[in-house]
Amino acid sequence: MYNLLSLPNELTTQVIEELDLTDTWSFARTSKEIYNLSQSAMQRHQEYKEKYSIIGLGLPVWDDDGNDDGTTFDEGHPLFFIEQILRDPRIACYVTDLRLSRCGTEPRKRLFQGKDFGKQRERLATIITAVGTELAALGANCPWLNESRRLHWQEALLAHPNQAHYAALLLTLLPNLRSLAMKGMCYDCEPISELVEAIGKANRDRSSAVHESALSKLRSISIDHWENEFGQDITVYTPFVPLPSLRLLHGRRICGESDPDEAPSALVDGDIRPLRQSQVDEIEITCSSVASKAWRSLLKPIKNLKKFTYEHVGAVVGLEYYECLAIMAILREYACHSLEHLDLTCMREYCEHEQYVGDLKAFYNLRVLRLHAAAFCSYDEDKEITDRKYLRLADLLPASIEAVTLISWFDRDGAIDFLGEVAEERDKLPKLKRICLEGDWNDPWDYIGSCNNVGIEIIESELAFRHPYY
Repeated sequence: MYNLLSLPNELTTQVIEELDLTDTWSFARTSKEIYNLSQSAMQRHQEYKEKYSIIGLGLPVWDDDGNDDGTTFDEGHPLFFIEQILRDPRIACYVTDLRLSRCGTEPRKRLFQGKDFGKQRERLATIITAVGTELAALGANCPWLNESRRLHWQEALLAHPNQAHYAALLLTLLPNLRSLAMKGMCYDCEPISELVEAIGKANRDRSSAVHESALSKLRSISIDHWENEFGQDITVYTPFVPLPSLRLLHGRRICGESDPDEAPSALVDGDIRPLRQSQVDEIEITCSSVASKAWRSLLKPIKNLKKFTYEHVGAVVGLEYYECLAIMAILREYACHSLEHLDLTCMREYCEHEQYVGDLKAFYNLRVLRLHAAAFCSYDEDKEITDRKYLRLADLLPASIEAVTLISWFDRDGAIDFLGEVAEERDKLPKLKRICLEGDWNDPWDYIGSCNNVGIEIIESELAFRHPYY
């Protein structure tokens, strides 16, 4: 009876070369002979993993002073990396982190920031000529698009060396992609949205011929706009939200004022699943200005949101007014049963009157909280913030709370008194272990002893800003 070790070494080596990294390591451990034959393959796997696990495509993001922000984009235009994959398909399996920069639908001369625009276009034309047949096949046979859209994509891939179509196509070629970051995005990234939406529908339909054949492992999406004015519209997340594998939405300089009745298009019109089936459990949007009605559109399909972070900065990105009460009402509607971490702030001075959040007892799983101290002031539009009364935290927080961070721009009379009240009514907040006072506060030392006696630690810290304007 023959066994694997009876095969010629050359044939066994060919078998090993066809295995991925995980299978190669497992196979190598079966015997000393196999281990020795696997050394070359394991070395190649390691080299490919180090070189291709994180890929930056596009052009460097420049700040207002003309400096690169430090992110490395070695591959340049997405087509350059697609060419590498077409020549060596094994590369695609190693990419787990893809970072796209300025991938809009039109290549603009100003985006090259001093690079030879003519040479870039000449290189793109050369690549299209060299691998045009393969590109045409990718567009013509794209299983997520209907026939008319395939024809459009085929023409776009061959006639217009724009970044967005190639970036979208690249997403279908990376089977192990887990993290996608789009930085300095242009406003026009419709090709990415179109293809991702179609992939999302296929991934939710187990009967689909292309079920989980692309983006099936994507866990996080990050959008970082970095333009001089305004921000990236929050609807850019819409096609990604329905992806079954997605867990984290991250963004900076995001704006949004979408219609409250709008739902993500990938979740309506004959879709096979109920609306609220998104598996996203964490949202972190900072240095942004998003209207409450836009938040409703984004949160509506999410089933079990556990962490919500939003930092409002006002008109420098988009919407001036901070709709804190309305945002809290939406969170109560869609996430009161699951939310464990809430960080909701407006980092503009003289905005205390917009911070009130109301009673939080409905969030019965809430463990970590970060709010402005004025969030617990009695709400009265006719009164100045200095004339409002601070409410008792023990009467507003759920019994599940473990850590609270309160922000204060200015010393306010009575703002620190809640520490004594929390210590006196410890039984209402049995799990509370830490209170962090961030920013400017009156001396809390009179209350530290009483809080420590009941097992509550008091911490003071500097005001933490997440955006570049302060």
